[in-house]
Amino acid sequence: MSEFFTPDVPVFVGASVAVLCWFVAALLWVTAPSSTVLGGLTLAFVGLGGSFLALGLLVGGVVWVRDS
Repeated sequence: MSEFFTPDVPVFVGASVAVLCWFVAALLWVTAPSSTVLGGLTLAFVGLGGSFLALGLLVGGVVWVRDS
């Protein structure tokens, strides 16, 4: 389990999900930048992407410290 679950796995997964969330946010922003509802969804996806990135870095750091 430890050989597969290296610190880069959660960081990669978190970064991948973050990029997908930011891509959706960019699509929403381009679709209707003046819409209040889509603007709120855009901010929600930006925040969600940041949260996934932070979570991936946190879990990767914990795995890295645990393995060293």
